[in-house]
Amino acid sequence: EFKLSLAIVAHQKGDMVESEKMFKEALNLEYEDAKTWCLLAHVRYSDNQFEESLKAYMKTLHFWKKGELYEYAHIELGNIYIRLGNFEKARQTFLKGATLFPCSSMWLGAGAAFYKLGDMVNAEIALVEGNLLDSQNFKIWAYLALVSINTSRMEEAEFALHQALKNIKDAKLLYEV
Repeated sequence: EFKLSLAIVAHQKGDMVESEKMFKEALNLEYEDAKTWCLLAHVRYSDNQFEESLKAYMKTLHFWKKGELYEYAHIELGNIYIRLGNFEKARQTFLKGATLFPCSSMWLGAGAAFYKLGDMVNAEIALVEGNLLDSQNFKIWAYLALVSINTSRMEEAEFALHQALKNIKDAKLLYEV
């Protein structure tokens, strides 16, 4: 725990080299600690080391034990797959995550992956599931607008876009819509 705490402090200070070193020392003491792997993955992700972050999130899930909640790891792993353009792996990760931790973020990720794969039917199903859990999520509404546009349902697209614009905070997604 001491090495893990030092790693977190180093990360908060912006010292990625020291943070990484402390995480590795913590893993040398307890290699199968999913929490340490998850935190290391987060540090690597925040440092734009997506391939390395991906490996650490996969270790997190490998060492994950029942009773511990690592939905964050599923969400971030899926997001990395999307960022790297591996939409099929993202879809699988989010769907598995949605069976373990059904939440709007999992369904949003699954919907985004289906959308990127061109599967508008399943994208809409996943996004509607996410919307049922969080009707204020602007990203879900934005993707629902994109699905509606791609399926030539302009009235639904207009409604979804209106809902998205109420709370939108992602200029890149807004541009795509």
